[in-house]
Amino acid sequence: MNSNKSARLKTMSARVRELPGSLPGHGIFIRRRGWGTHRAPKNEAELEDYFVARNFEIIDPSQMSVDEIVARSRNAEVLIGV
Repeated sequence: MNSNKSARLKTMSARVRELPGSLPGHGIFIRRRGWGTHRAPKNEAELEDYFVARNFEIIDPSQMSVDEIVARSRNAEVLIGV
């Protein structure tokens, strides 16, 4: 890591901390279905049901902006994804 990368990470971290967060201590499951590299688990729908039953929020990156994803996941206690 050079000084430029370190400075960029510090800048990004500061920007993220300025965004309002959502619920503190909640869980997030990041949906993978139908986008990006095809690494979605075959039982992803079952996994979503499992996590929803345990009050996890499901995040769909194909339907949300980066700012929305950061705001919803910022204060999460647990974040799960492929």
